[in-house]
Amino acid sequence: MVSSMQEKEQHGGITTGFAWFQVAFGQWDEDDVVEQWPCSGGMSPREHRAATSDLKGGGRQTWLDTVVCGMAAVMGGSVKQTAAHLFMNVSNGQIWYWYQYITHAIMSGHYGEVLHRYLGLKHWKFGLSGSAITFCLKSCLALGRLEFGRAIHVDSLKVNLNSDCFVGSSLIRLYSENGKLEDAYKVFDEITNKDLVAYTSMITAYAHSGNSCAYGAFRIAYTMQEQGLHPNRVTLVSLLQAAAKLGLLQEGRAIHGYAVRREIGLSDEIFETTLLDMYHKCGGVGMATTLFGKMNTTSTTVGSWNTLIAAYLHNGQAFVAFDLFCQMMRKKVLPDLLTLANAIMSCANLNYLCHGKSIHGYMIRMGVEPDLVACTTLVDLYSKFDVTKARTMFERVGNKDAVIYDVMMTGYLENDIKLQRHQTSKVYPWDEIKGLGVMDFNDNRLCLS
Repeated sequence: MVSSMQEKEQHGGITTGFAWFQVAFGQWDEDDVVEQWPCSGGMSPREHRAATSDLKGGGRQTWLDTVVCGMAAVMGGSVKQTAAHLFMNVSNGQIWYWYQYITHAIMSGHYGEVLHRYLGLKHWKFGLSGSAITFCLKSCLALGRLEFGRAIHVDSLKVNLNSDCFVGSSLIRLYSENGKLEDAYKVFDEITNKDLVAYTSMITAYAHSGNSCAYGAFRIAYTMQEQGLHPNRVTLVSLLQAAAKLGLLQEGRAIHGYAVRREIGLSDEIFETTLLDMYHKCGGVGMATTLFGKMNTTSTTVGSWNTLIAAYLHNGQAFVAFDLFCQMMRKKVLPDLLTLANAIMSCANLNYLCHGKSIHGYMIRMGVEPDLVACTTLVDLYSKFDVTKARTMFERVGNKDAVIYDVMMTGYLENDIKLQRHQTSKVYPWDEIKGLGVMDFNDNRLCLS
């Protein structure tokens, strides 16, 4: 019996789920399956069964029901449908099994299944809880289902769960990431006993807004401290992002000082990279360099290098930016597409054609597919030396934007080649430029000589 099960082990999750079906239907012995397929989460199957039995008092049937629910969430095809059908009927539809099923579905990325089961939960008139609403709001965010999320918000109001910190934080994230900042703040205002999670969620929502609303992050942070709550690493990262967007160097330095005094974010990649980005966007390139030099070797990841390279490049110091790229390569830090694009831009600004071509060759050898930004930098580089090659690169780009058109036209002008309309649309698609909204003109207003 066990040997036949071992032969099926190569089929992975499907075989495992099928084995538990055989146990559920009494065709295999559960002890054989326990030995062959361990449970996830660092708990052995026997321990999982014992814990389940102790929790619900259901013994063997409760444990098998739980296994079926977990299997239903992670498997596909007809087996999943069968398991889902069993889920609706196990142990008289106890709510505990719903959470088992949803937890596995969330972990497996089956967000649509979570929302489908939520509707079933309402249909069977099971009691809603904060966990159920939080799981479903996360699924709405992942799937971009804002209106479904609004309906869940209404359900939370009916059972007075909108004041729950975790439900409120999930709603804040849902609304803010869909551009509904006012709705997010209304949710925040409805939370009765706000904790650090709720305050941080609202601060993050303001920090990620693309306009002067980012000032609201500091207002919320001030209120939070008045309530005796101290910001954590996530809170400070969001505040640094707000300072970077608004160019508030003084506030950014104050946050840095607070983090040093509280020993928050030391040797943390995300925090230090955000700090570097804040200094560079606020004009403190020297401070960014000093901070980068003090970072541990293990903390200087590709993100940290990218931030500092971009800082010098945007500050007009292309030579320093290119030198940093060379240092990064010597330290054997694997560059990403952003690194390579910034390096090519540095070469274009310095007229380093050979170095730029070497980087382009590296991208080809490594199989790196350039995105629109990288293609734009390559067009800029080649247009300074060989406008024909630049044009070839330009034509290979599928979805062009206004920037790459501007770079290509600048390349022609710098090479003293007259722009003119040709008979073939491939030469210069003026209609395509108009469609992008780059220019609003009539052909008779454009004088080329």
